[in-house]
Amino acid sequence: MQHFKIKPGVPLAEQAELGHNRWHPDLPFLASVKPGESILIESLDFLDAQIQDTDDVSDVKNVDLTRAHPLTGPFHVEGAEPGDLLVIDLLDIKPVTPV
Repeated sequence: MQHFKIKPGVPLAEQAELGHNRWHPDLPFLASVKPGESILIESLDFLDAQIQDTDDVSDVKNVDLTRAHPLTGPFHVEGAEPGDLLVIDLLDIKPVTPV
C-alpha cells in the first residue's frame, strides 16, 4: 500500500514532500493509483500546523487566517478520463497525533 506521510506540526512549506494550496490543471500529480487500490494519506490541518498541542493559548490568538490551507494531492487514477465520475471510499479518518 502506498503511504503518503507528513511531519506533524510542520507547516506545508517545510514538509519534505510539498503539497500545494490550490487546485490547478498544471500541478503535477503526487502519485498514480489503480482503480480499487487502497492508499494511506496523511494530511495537514486546515490551519497549516499553526495550532500546536500545548496548553498555551497564544497560538490560537495569533492564528494567521490569511494563509491558504494546505492540500494533499492531486492523485492520478489510472484509466480515468476528464468528465468521469470517481467514487472514493474513506475507510478511516483519525488524527496523525493525539490532540
